[in-house]
Amino acid sequence: MIREVNEASALSAFCIGLTLNCILIWLIIRKSPKEMRVFSHILMQTCCADLIMLTINLLAQPIYASDEGVGIVVLNGPMRHLGTLPQNLILFIWDNCFFFSFFGFAAQFIYRYLILNRNINISSTQYFIALICILFPTDFVLASILYVAGLPQVGKDKCCSNPVILQLLEWDNGDKIQLAQSAGGFYSIAWIVVSIFITTAYSTIFCCAYAIRRFVKEHIKNTKTKVSEINDQLTLNMIIQSLLPLLAIIPVWTTLISSLFNANFSTVDSGPLQVVSLTLNVLKYRRSLK
Repeated sequence: MIREVNEASALSAFCIGLTLNCILIWLIIRKSPKEMRVFSHILMQTCCADLIMLTINLLAQPIYASDEGVGIVVLNGPMRHLGTLPQNLILFIWDNCFFFSFFGFAAQFIYRYLILNRNINISSTQYFIALICILFPTDFVLASILYVAGLPQVGKDKCCSNPVILQLLEWDNGDKIQLAQSAGGFYSIAWIVVSIFITTAYSTIFCCAYAIRRFVKEHIKNTKTKVSEINDQLTLNMIIQSLLPLLAIIPVWTTLISSLFNANFSTVDSGPLQVVSLTLNVLKYRRSLK
């Protein structure tokens, strides 16, 4: 049942997300007011990151589980029939896309803070150059750490010894399940490092959001009502979007914690949550243009 639900959620998220992203891109290109053109590429970045993430999630469909106290990752997408190394590479790409999508939100908040609060003129070209030079290496390093720490050892690249996991995954054809990742000795440490970066990013997001909200309230709200409203809605949408990846990370944290207590269960990814974010974006963006 878990595999069917995971596959259906990934497919539906891709179809709905593709539609909503295209609508949002059209609204950004055709309906953005002049005073908000400087922020339009922020939403364009979000749309592109979502489309890439939805595509790789459809191909990978990772399922996080715990087998005999060891955290494991099993792919449920079209790539699940490949060997361990190709599956781990697919998961490596998935991690890169996820980190870029998440840390991109922090970069967007920093950009808006510098533009609004500090009145620093940053062009779109400068923004994306900084984004590529800073985020790409960071994403690559974090994904590489997880790749190395989670690469299954030779002879331990299949599961599962526990019949409960086999039943949950409905793997009843007698074949062993090919692992994409298996928690080795440094896997928990790797996720602690990742969690530190995630916590830092969230701290940056909330600090910038508070500073932006206070600045808009004090300097813009009394003079430009529409600009203030659009800024408030854009900030709210970005905060909601930045919180959704946290729900995708919770299954991983839960699996790692369960490994410490030798528990066995399975959790799925949270790809469809992006659809909720896109729906809010489309509705809020259209409302701001009325």
